[in-house]
Amino acid sequence: MTERKTRWWGWQRLVPALALAAFPAWAAESQPGALPNPISAPGAPWGFDGFVASTPVDDGWNSLTKDAHHAELTKEFAGGVQASAIVEARRVDSDVAGNAQLLALLRETQTAVPDPAMKLAGYSAESFAANGATCARFSVTFDDSRPKYPAPGVLIARGVSCVRSSAPDMVITLKYVQRSAATDLVPEVSKVADPFLASLRFAASDPSLLRKARVVAGQTPEESIQLLTPEAERGDGEAALLLGDIYLYGRGVPRDYRTARKWLEVAAKDGRSEAFFNLGAIYDKALGVDRDASQAIKWFTLAADQRDPDAQLNLALFYIKGDGVTKNIAAAQRWLERSANNGNTRARRILAEGKYKQL
Repeated sequence: MTERKTRWWGWQRLVPALALAAFPAWAAESQPGALPNPISAPGAPWGFDGFVASTPVDDGWNSLTKDAHHAELTKEFAGGVQASAIVEARRVDSDVAGNAQLLALLRETQTAVPDPAMKLAGYSAESFAANGATCARFSVTFDDSRPKYPAPGVLIARGVSCVRSSAPDMVITLKYVQRSAATDLVPEVSKVADPFLASLRFAASDPSLLRKARVVAGQTPEESIQLLTPEAERGDGEAALLLGDIYLYGRGVPRDYRTARKWLEVAAKDGRSEAFFNLGAIYDKALGVDRDASQAIKWFTLAADQRDPDAQLNLALFYIKGDGVTKNIAAAQRWLERSANNGNTRARRILAEGKYKQL
């Protein structure tokens, strides 16, 4: 059980095809059977396809979903106040050409009543200036009498939606949702909603350059490095991730762990879970550095927060062995369950065998 798995992510990363015509009216329903994963690093950047958002800055949040274009986090505050922080990127049927079109799209989608037991109570939206993007803020309120809740309440959603000029058919939305008896965001929620909504930023990547770099990587890696290095030096997390993986795995060039770590740390600033994982592997396997279990755990935890099943498995193994942490079989089991729930077959096998409980 001591083996750790280092993954090759760079060229195998797939961007899901998004076919939905518009984004949900107020909040994504949690996936059936999704296991809440506690967020260990509040406020950390999370990387998505072409953009970055940060998790809420306070403790007590759990993630329900995370992939390249969507995430949902939940928290229950005092007094039965329930909140969700939602990130989503959705394709729309027609390009969004400007502020008026974005505002019209938001009014159509965000005011749609999602349930017969709910009633639209208020809506507002305004556009704002953004570099290289068309953006708008919105606020929508529903009276909520759905029977799954013990008492009628008010559902409030505040959000920001943007469309980049380079991808006019993709709407990126950050949304903060509260359900309670209050008619406005309660102070505890309000103080974390604004930083979350303001955390949206776009990756500086040049898609055509990255595509070319991927194509030539296996044949002429030197050309790929020449293409990627100037972009990575500008802070482009995607280019830095690809460079880091080239040097980490020696893809057509000699392995250079020091250079790999340099570029992976740049990618980590864009919240790339792949970079977090591979930095954890570098410290775990002593690749160009002294082995440092605490550093490995730090980076694996950041990846695990994004529901990375292999990072979650690795954390379980640290707790099983007491490697860099106090041995804790209960904590190991929790990480194994999260990893298994997120699709890791090895974690499922370890749980089924149960031998870790006797170690």
